Order: sequence, then C-alpha cells, then structure tokens
Amino acid sequence: MDQPMSIKDTVQSLLGGSNDLEDEVEAAPEESPSHVCQSCGEEYFSDPEMEIDTCRSCGGIKVERV
Repeated sequence: MDQPMSIKDTVQSLLGGSNDLEDEVEAAPEESPSHVCQSCGEEYFSDPEMEIDTCRSCGGIKVERV
C-alpha cells in the first residue's frame, strides 16, 4: 500500500524544488551587491538608485551604495 506524500514532498514536486538548496545557490549567477551596510556587512541586491535608510539586519543607518 502506498503512503501519502508529505506536504513538503507535494510542494516540491509541484514547484520542481529539490532537497539540496546548496545546488540552487551554486547555480545562481554571481551578482555584486548594490548596497552594503557598513556596520554589519549585510548585502542588498536591489536597484542601485534606491536609497536604503536602515539595515534590515542590524538597524544601522550606514547602508551605502557600492
């Protein structure tokens, strides 16, 4: 008798996901960040013309364009 698929397996089969996220990260093209927080090093990948007032990671105000 077949066991029902888990929710995780069902979603992965529908979306084509894999169990190994490292493969997906390695396959992503290398992009350089548009902004970097000078306090903690958090990188942002967004429109370079956009102003980022506070860091989402540390709350710092030293987020600068690269």
